Amino acid sequence: MQYSNKREKTKRSIINAFMDLSGSRDISQITVRSLCESAEINRSTFYTYYTDVYELRDMVAKELVTDLAGRIFTEDRKIKDMDINAIVRTLAEFLEEREWKPLILLKANTNLFVNMISGELQKRMGDMGLQLTGNQESDLQLYARYHINGVIAVLSTLDEDSAPKDIDIVIGKIARLANEGVLTVIKKELGKMQ
Repeated sequence: MQYSNKREKTKRSIINAFMDLSGSRDISQITVRSLCESAEINRSTFYTYYTDVYELRDMVAKELVTDLAGRIFTEDRKIKDMDINAIVRTLAEFLEEREWKPLILLKANTNLFVNMISGELQKRMGDMGLQLTGNQESDLQLYARYHINGVIAVLSTLDEDSAPKDIDIVIGKIARLANEGVLTVIKKELGKMQ
């Protein structure tokens, strides 16, 4: 058991070093050497767990997306009760807990995130006895991709912005865009300015 704990501690150290470095560098600029220095391990220890930085990135991204999907789709959250506010709040809280470090990985791995979210939606619909046709599955993927990319883009500007973040205001704006549509919101805002 001691060995298992040491292994997990070492892997967590490597992952934390990767998250720290990926917040300030592109993946192509993260080397095994820089990871090892940051994690305070030697190269052979890194290669015990991962073949290269890209494999590490993929494993970290999958772990993050799996964790996030699990938070969005809790056992007690029924599909009919889901709304964009709850989903965006869950995502924002997830990112805030991690000092916004996973955002770059979510941006780079939206396909993985979209596939997991739409797969979970389809599973839950199936549990309710609803079966999607091929066209409906494609539409679900399209809608999920549109909203997820939009939410991640908005949250990215929050992360980059030095102004204080009022997540409730941002969630309200994202929900309004999702519920009313971008063009409708823009037209209403332009109407207020005239």
